Amino acid sequence: MFKILIGSVFAVVLLTIVYQALSSYNSPISALDIIKNTLVQASNAPKKCFLAESVDISEGERIDKNSFSPIIVKSLAKASNVPATCAGTGCTFNSKIKIPVTALCDLDGCKIYFGYTTCP
Repeated sequence: MFKILIGSVFAVVLLTIVYQALSSYNSPISALDIIKNTLVQASNAPKKCFLAESVDISEGERIDKNSFSPIIVKSLAKASNVPATCAGTGCTFNSKIKIPVTALCDLDGCKIYFGYTTCP
């Protein structure tokens, strides 16, 4: 009987430690997920600009127009102060940055703007 009591106390302590470790772990939302959410909002309300105020983009990260299917992204644009190279179907970021991202959709497709708080 005593062994069962000790075993159950040990199990409760172990489960408590595991629960606390899991509850304190916050899975970061990726930049791509934040941009996708903003783009979905924009596609549901054509001609209205939507803003993601703060998106953490890692150095070397590439945001590609084709990543947002089935939403059609016609263009990606960046403000002059955004350290990125945009060519072809995407933008590659040259350093880690926290920037606003806006999205605007119309009948022809959507546009994503990096570093803008409003749609140009």
